[in-house]
Amino acid sequence: MLLPFIVYVVALVLLLAVAALVPSVTKVAVVVALGVALTGAGAILHYFGRYGDSKLRQLVKLYLQRLEQMHGDFVTRRQVDRQVADLARFIYESLHVAALALVVKKKQGFIVTDVYGVPPEKVKQLCIGHRDELVRAMETHRSVVSLRKVYAGGKITVPLNELPFEEAMPVLSGGKCSHFILLAHSTGYPLRLMRPFLLALADQIGDYRLLEDLLNKHNQQVSRLRKQLDSVNREKESKSIPPTFDARVMIDAQNRLMRIHNRDQLYEALLRLIKEQFKVDFAVVLLKNQENGNYEAKYDHNVSKELASRLLLPADSGFAADLKNSPGWKRSDQVANFVKDSVVLQILQESGVSAVGALGDVEGSESVMAVGRVKSGFSDEELEAAYSYCCLFNLVLENQAHFEKIEQMSYTDSMTGLYNYRYFYKRLQEEMTRAKRFDRRMALVIFDIDEFKVFNDTYGHQSGDHLLEQLGSLLAKSVRSIDVVSRYGGEEFCVIMPETSAEDCANFMDRMRVTMLNHEFRDRFTSEQHRITVSLGGAIYPNDAQRIDRLIYCADMALLQAKSSGRNKSFMFDEKLLNSRSDRYDKRTKN
Repeated sequence: MLLPFIVYVVALVLLLAVAALVPSVTKVAVVVALGVALTGAGAILHYFGRYGDSKLRQLVKLYLQRLEQMHGDFVTRRQVDRQVADLARFIYESLHVAALALVVKKKQGFIVTDVYGVPPEKVKQLCIGHRDELVRAMETHRSVVSLRKVYAGGKITVPLNELPFEEAMPVLSGGKCSHFILLAHSTGYPLRLMRPFLLALADQIGDYRLLEDLLNKHNQQVSRLRKQLDSVNREKESKSIPPTFDARVMIDAQNRLMRIHNRDQLYEALLRLIKEQFKVDFAVVLLKNQENGNYEAKYDHNVSKELASRLLLPADSGFAADLKNSPGWKRSDQVANFVKDSVVLQILQESGVSAVGALGDVEGSESVMAVGRVKSGFSDEELEAAYSYCCLFNLVLENQAHFEKIEQMSYTDSMTGLYNYRYFYKRLQEEMTRAKRFDRRMALVIFDIDEFKVFNDTYGHQSGDHLLEQLGSLLAKSVRSIDVVSRYGGEEFCVIMPETSAEDCANFMDRMRVTMLNHEFRDRFTSEQHRITVSLGGAIYPNDAQRIDRLIYCADMALLQAKSSGRNKSFMFDEKLLNSRSDRYDKRTKN
């Protein structure tokens, strides 16, 4: 867009100068030439605008199609190597990359498995020659890296001018490079447009690989636990242990706990299991308060408010640490053997606690369970069985913590800390369904940073990335708790606003525009402070659209209107915007 505009301005100035110098007889011809130049420049600007916009839309369409295919591969548990190979073929065939090579990490090192558009023997020399240096560069930057920058100075076996490859894209799993793809320039799309989409697809596969590793680890732990339970079961049977503590009961308890994905429900399910298996009068889980360090009643069964308030273990007593260092459950008469704090002993005695045990420490959630049974105490066999339940619970809780972390990674943009496009689209579906069910309105706001490319070209992409990080923090503080703010892609952001009218949406956009205008963004690499402007567009469900794609389109059209009106503006969607854009297009086509 910038180059045609410069050419147009220079041509216009020259024609005006000629018009001022030539005789009056030829001025009519000069005026005609000016009109032709103006019309041609407008057509060129319009063509470049439409061309760039259509390329981006084509990429988004191809990205969504490929993402849907990948989700199908995840469901069928297709091998990761095959998924990466399919991604490489997709890049070569659909994105029109001139040449491509897929490199996979094996026990003997990195090897080339798939090559497109270049002789395989040359690629093998390139990859095997200095692969460690290339892998370190990709793992450090966590992005597409330039081969010429990595191998600057001629440290490579095959000269780069004999190969068409320019970039290397990693597939990272847990921060380590398991695969990478060598790319030449695409004949259909510029790399700057393809980069975020390709990295998003590669991250999906890397997260899936990490999840598979955790699931394998979980299955191995379950297998070991089952063998342990079988051994315990045989030993119990030899001692005529009641069938309540049969290993089959433990496996059934494991299946019940594994189906629960909510942490609160998981603790409550454990309390129900303890109640069913041991016929206790009450059971309570004391969770460590991160602020004061005290252990307070958090989850309970058949515990009154008075008893819950009485069961408060001081942080300085060291009770939880002593209990954790002494594995297994302890009866109330055994607690005095390793706990020296008289206050804790008095609390347990007055509360009617019959046995206590540590539940473990999963990501800082230290907890203790206390149970009471008035009619009869606990035998040693019952204490061993209760300890097995706690070990099983800790395993399930740890796996759930890993799953929550992976799920958060798949829904979070690593640069800004906001939600990513995948989570945005999922929540937009949920909020639109909720608004439709309860007959309520919902607003969608799309905005982006004005002249962000100019900022990157002036101050560098690292300064631009740091600006996006600060912008993410500022956005998170500027919206309501029920709003969902996410990064749509590049410098574009979206805000889903449930139960919001057009007037409230317009006020929010104007307030956000002023906030961004007045905020000073600090540069990490210099002492400068930058100010930016944003353009915003908003649309309302169901006034403007009743489908997700249509609502996004309407908000996007309002954003384009703000851009074309001079930037640093906000517009709500109006049907007249579509008509005016269509009229302008028709006029330019006729001319």
